Amino acid sequence: MQAITTKYLPPTDAHGSRIKATCEGGSVTVPYPHEKREGAEAHSVAALELCRKMGWAGTLIAGGTQTGYVFVFRDSPAWDVFESPITQDEANAITRQRLDAIV
Repeated sequence: MQAITTKYLPPTDAHGSRIKATCEGGSVTVPYPHEKREGAEAHSVAALELCRKMGWAGTLIAGGTQTGYVFVFRDSPAWDVFESPITQDEANAITRQRLDAIV
C-alpha cells in the first residue's frame, strides 16, 4: 500500500471544484463533496474512492500539508514506525515557550 495525497482543485469554466487523490499506482478526481465538512473529511471522499479503485481495505488516518492532506493506513503490516526524538513533556514545554514568546 502507498500513501495517498489529496489536493483541492478550484472550479474552472468546464468543471466545478474538485478534489484529486493520487498515489504511485494512480489517481482519481471527485467533485467537491459540499455535503461534507471542510478539511480532512471532505478530502477523505477522494482518498476512499482511490482505495476502492486500487482494491485496498483498511482504516486511513490523515495529516495536513500545505497543499492538501496525506492519508496512510493505520496498523499496516508494511508500516515503518519512527519514534519522535523528544518526549511528550518536552514537546509540551516547547509549545509553552512558543506561546509565552507570543504574549
